[in-house]
Amino acid sequence: MNKQSIFLKLNIIFFVALVSVLLVAFFIIRGVHSYNTEILKFKSRLIFKEIRIFNEIPLELINELDFDVVKAEDKKDILDNATLIRPMRKGYLDKRNIKRAHNKKFRNIKRVKRKTYLMRYKGHNFIYINNKNIDLLIKGRFIFLSKTLTSFIAIIVAISLLIIMYILLRKSLMPLKRLKIDIENYGNGKEINTKYSNKKDEVSLIANAFYGSIEKIEKIESSKKLFIRNISHELNTPITKGKILSEIMEDTKHQKLLNSIFTRLSLLVKQLISTEQITSKTYSLSFKKVRIQEIIDEASDLLYLDFVIPSNVEQEIINTDFKSMSIVFKNLIDNAIKYGENINIKIENKIINFISDGDEIENPLLNYDDKFLYNKNENGFGLGLYIVQEILQAHNMKITYSHNAGKNIFSIFPV
Repeated sequence: MNKQSIFLKLNIIFFVALVSVLLVAFFIIRGVHSYNTEILKFKSRLIFKEIRIFNEIPLELINELDFDVVKAEDKKDILDNATLIRPMRKGYLDKRNIKRAHNKKFRNIKRVKRKTYLMRYKGHNFIYINNKNIDLLIKGRFIFLSKTLTSFIAIIVAISLLIIMYILLRKSLMPLKRLKIDIENYGNGKEINTKYSNKKDEVSLIANAFYGSIEKIEKIESSKKLFIRNISHELNTPITKGKILSEIMEDTKHQKLLNSIFTRLSLLVKQLISTEQITSKTYSLSFKKVRIQEIIDEASDLLYLDFVIPSNVEQEIINTDFKSMSIVFKNLIDNAIKYGENINIKIENKIINFISDGDEIENPLLNYDDKFLYNKNENGFGLGLYIVQEILQAHNMKITYSHNAGKNIFSIFPV
């Protein structure tokens, strides 16, 4: 699990809190245990003192202290099986010595160090006193466990509340995992289903805001696509009619000119659609091996260049999407022509360089990730580079700019 994960931190907090509660519970129960033992010892001292002073069983005091005298027929069974309570620790009654003292068969009675024993049997407290002629076993009226029941219930409630809070908190954070997946899918251009929540917690509100933003963006994208589609349709209609009219013209010179103009307009409309698809991440690349010279020729046709671009390109092959890579070459050639002269294309170690003579371009790739900050001057430099970047990213390629010996150099190469 990721060390920065909220769920890992939540699990650690819950574990620490649970251990802390259990430790507190242990010391509380132990404290209650010790307190009850001290109370029992205090009561035994009072009773033993009365016996020692008056040499008789103080029935009235025993009753006031909530004890009852154990009948003779039950005494043997209790003494054989009771657990001895010792100061600060629990042990087991020395059954042999207790039995001898009880049956008065223990000849050297002085060897028994204690004359008062605190015992516990079946949840009840017992006090056993063996002093000269007194052989007394008394039983507490209340079950010992009932005295710790309140503390025990409080501890169970605290642990239960802690577990319930952990489950509820973890459940409320679970949408974060789904939201993370949806954000990644949306970033990768995959379709997602909006899942609104009726809950009012912060995570649900963030998720709802995200899905609401997606719906707004999708509506904007849909409107943009509809607008481009309508513009293309509206432009294609007069272009088609213009090309038909140019074909029936008698003047051959004007016919070729008009046909060339309408053909260029048709290509521009197609390029507009392709550019929109590329920038909106809806364009599907079709990779195949293509000669680089073919891409240069296609870019030259798109620009209607009346000259051949000098290059050292021969039979080099590149695995690419021909249509989109032609747009890359077109934009880079167009920029080279706008900002310099004597354009040249050279290939060196799989790096394709677009070179032109001219002054150094000031910050040509400034704010490279923001297409709204590209237009640096009246020539419109920048937006073309944004489109170039988008296409190259899809090809796992990169673009760089340098100026050396009076030449502007744009280079594209695999990452």
